[in-house]
Amino acid sequence: MGATPLPATYRFKRTMKQGDNLTILASLSGGTAASEITCAILLDGKEVKKETGRGVNAQAVPVYVIGQ
Repeated sequence: MGATPLPATYRFKRTMKQGDNLTILASLSGGTAASEITCAILLDGKEVKKETGRGVNAQAVPVYVIGQ
C-alpha cells in the first residue's frame, strides 16, 4: 500500500457483538526520531481507544473489545 496523506480518516460500519474485537494498525516508514503517529477507534462517534507511536518506524496499534 502506498503513502497516505495525513491526517487521514477512514469510516466503516460493522455489526459486532459483545466480546468481538477491533484492531487497527497505523504506521510510519522512514520518519525521524521526532516522528509521531496517533490512531484512534471511535464507536458510535465516541473515542474508545487511542494509541500513539513515536520514532523512525512508529506504529500505533489500538485494540478495543466490544463491551470492555
